[in-house]
Amino acid sequence: MKRKLLLAPFMGLLLLVSSNLFANSVDYSTAQSASFLMMATRQAATDAADILAYNPAGIALMVPGLHISVNNQYYVMKYEETFKGSGIDEKYKDDRPIPIFPNVYAVYNMGKVGSGNLAFGLKAGVIGGGGYLDWNGTTGTAFAAANTAKGISSLNALLATTATRTDIEQDVSSVYYGFGGSVAYSMLDDRVSLSLGGQYIYAQKTAETTGKLYFNTAAFGGEWNLDIDSKFDCDAKGYSLIFGLDVRPVDKLTLSLSYETEADLKFKYNQDRDKVTASNLINNPNLSGGLTGQYVVNGAAATLQGKLNKEGEEENFNLPAIARMGAEYAFTPALTMAIGGELFFVHDMDYNGVEEYFQKLGWELNVGGIYAIIPSKLKVGLGVTLADVGSKDSLFDSEEEMAAMGANNWSTHILMGSCGIVYTIMQDLDLVVGYSYLVTYDGPEKGTTPSGYEVSYDRTVQNIAIGVNYKVF
Repeated sequence: MKRKLLLAPFMGLLLLVSSNLFANSVDYSTAQSASFLMMATRQAATDAADILAYNPAGIALMVPGLHISVNNQYYVMKYEETFKGSGIDEKYKDDRPIPIFPNVYAVYNMGKVGSGNLAFGLKAGVIGGGGYLDWNGTTGTAFAAANTAKGISSLNALLATTATRTDIEQDVSSVYYGFGGSVAYSMLDDRVSLSLGGQYIYAQKTAETTGKLYFNTAAFGGEWNLDIDSKFDCDAKGYSLIFGLDVRPVDKLTLSLSYETEADLKFKYNQDRDKVTASNLINNPNLSGGLTGQYVVNGAAATLQGKLNKEGEEENFNLPAIARMGAEYAFTPALTMAIGGELFFVHDMDYNGVEEYFQKLGWELNVGGIYAIIPSKLKVGLGVTLADVGSKDSLFDSEEEMAAMGANNWSTHILMGSCGIVYTIMQDLDLVVGYSYLVTYDGPEKGTTPSGYEVSYDRTVQNIAIGVNYKVF
């Protein structure tokens, strides 16, 4: 009992370590087609089947017939994190590409049924997450090392300990599949259309952490380490409802509004491996209360192992409710301009408590245009996106949340430029190529935790998308 009491301060400090050693994120992706990448906005479009993801009511305003859109995106990413504290001064990075991010859409507009057009649409593909990250360590593992050193130092004045370095490999994956559909009907001489739909979501995540955390304790004879071998996976199932409205007050102008409800996603964890072992000490001094140095480092290993074990746990990481709106106007037969936006109700969603660190809303603003440089043959598109995830400054005051942060998801202020082409291969068959470049427009996110650890997160993302839009009949 006395030994456990002496270790209690140390164990309390380790409770500040993220149990995942890697962040969860608001994983929804707004880029779900090549046409979106080509001009950055699709919220009020009515020209191809991919609008089902952005403007479901618009499918009733499409040309009658069967429309199909097949898309894939290729991501080239550069994520960087830095950590400085407790003797550690390291940079971590991931630049593993994501070659497959597919989305498929099919819309059948039946034409006039009664006084308006009746249309049905189906979609399937990746709506978030979407890939694998391969890190050479993260700030999460650095926090684990730094707080372990702090905990041991607090046990005895003779046990001054610093974390010196990390040698960690982390393979993390996250993918959200969406399968859904909508039905839409136009009325008032096709000036108004309404839609109702839904989406089934299946999400999977995995995280594998292997390698060593290194420390230096003079009383133990110098350097020693903790060897980590941990792997878990989790999945969740949920659904959302989607409502849409389009209005055409005048010819050539389309206004749109849609709302997608929050998707309840309760992740259930399975721990595949969970082992943390301490190295043998050069010196194994006897300490007060019957403790030995080896007992202390073994206790550190056991505490961290318990913290990493997720077996049987359930946690909600929902996708937020989303309101989309847009306007598109055809200025000439060759030139169309559009503006769109999305509001993410991040503060109201259930996100395992992290939602308290978000503002009421996150947002995204899209502006774009498309111009036919060769009529009926070749169009070019340009667009720009501004976005704010909506995190509060208080996020950087939370030791635990800072430990769980990652450059792939917490960079809050986003700027993305888009461009692309639409090439008509033959009548009713278009090839779409889109490209985007995303940065954090005010530089890396930086912060200093209450314990004095300095961290920063930065990212750039390039995305190349190819799509085929085909009107079958």
